[in-house]
Amino acid sequence: MGRCIPECEDVRPIDDTSAIFKIKFKVGYLSKTFELKAKLMEKDFPSHIKFTGTGQDAEITGSIDLDSPAPEEAKTRISYGIEIVAISVTGKTALAMLGRETVKKQTSEFAVCVKAKLEGDQLATSS
Repeated sequence: MGRCIPECEDVRPIDDTSAIFKIKFKVGYLSKTFELKAKLMEKDFPSHIKFTGTGQDAEITGSIDLDSPAPEEAKTRISYGIEIVAISVTGKTALAMLGRETVKKQTSEFAVCVKAKLEGDQLATSS
């Protein structure tokens, strides 16, 4: 799911539930690369995941839930919550520079991407 994270440059798996993500933060001519160790805390594929992430500059917690459509509906409903807490001056500066609307937009794009991947896994396991 690293490809769902905006500006994710690398994913180094640790085990089946953990990985280290290398994420580039860029605003204008300023950039910094962050490392985040993420872990799946709960997983009930393809309908639910809960995860945490910790790094030198920020901590992240989140969950994504998919409600399968009824036969007469054509769309899967997605609900998600992601909280980013800056724990260093660099992290606080990065979040302030990104701005609330950009963070909301990237969070939404991440959730939609994860939804597509989970639904793809569902299709792959049902055939």
